[in-house]
Amino acid sequence: MVCFAPSTKRIKTLKSLQTELGRLGSALERLDDAEKSWLHRCAMICTIGASTRIENAVLTDAEIEWVDTTLSRDGHVTTFDLHKAAIIPIPSNRLHL
Repeated sequence: MVCFAPSTKRIKTLKSLQTELGRLGSALERLDDAEKSWLHRCAMICTIGASTRIENAVLTDAEIEWVDTTLSRDGHVTTFDLHKAAIIPIPSNRLHL
């Protein structure tokens, strides 16, 4: 079994961080619903963008927002099929120049 005992300095730092996160969480709770929604959407786009870049996909945050907006506009299961030509790149061996 691994045993770990954080130092007094580390404990103090973590308690300070906990206090700051609580303060920031309270500030976020006071935002109106539209602002919360906007922040949530920005965070989602940034998270998806970071994840796709880690996997060597080259999508910008703007492209991810476009895909998300396009695919969620009507919420129907056929939406992807209607827009997949704009979303899925054509393989280079199938390009006709």
